[in-house]
Amino acid sequence: MTTTLVTGATRGVGREVARRLAAAGHTVYLGARNLESGTEVAAEIGATPIQLDATDAASIAEAVARIRSEAGALDVLVNNAGIAGAQRPPGEATIDDLRLVFDTNVFGAAAVLDAFTPLLEASETPVVVNVSSAVGSLTLNASPDTRWSMLAYPMSKAALNMLTIQYAQAHPAGA
Repeated sequence: MTTTLVTGATRGVGREVARRLAAAGHTVYLGARNLESGTEVAAEIGATPIQLDATDAASIAEAVARIRSEAGALDVLVNNAGIAGAQRPPGEATIDDLRLVFDTNVFGAAAVLDAFTPLLEASETPVVVNVSSAVGSLTLNASPDTRWSMLAYPMSKAALNMLTIQYAQAHPAGA
């Protein structure tokens, strides 16, 4: 079985991914900004809670050190931590709205991926899953009948998609 870290795993998609992997017998580190919430959810689903705030370098470094100490390697990183932000349309969204959402959804994902790369490289079969959204699709958003009219969140998910492509090209499977 694998050693897996799921960020942003106290609710929603992250929680369900962590739950299913733990139920299948995987060692799952349930990443949570709030360790109290993470501990509660981890106990419910059979995972190991770990404090991890994707916007805090010290928190990320502590999580890396702990997983290195306890597992030695990381087989799967599920970069799920993300926020929707204010969801204001163009013309109403502020630069601060963009910064807040990008800080978690893009820069946080990049920081976590960068910090955990050595542990992923220590795995025989490393896998990275960056959780995006259809709302990050340039094609869907360019359609005249797009249903989304918000600025920060779609921009952040499009940037996350590019981050994923660039890392995949830099670290091709089987290389």
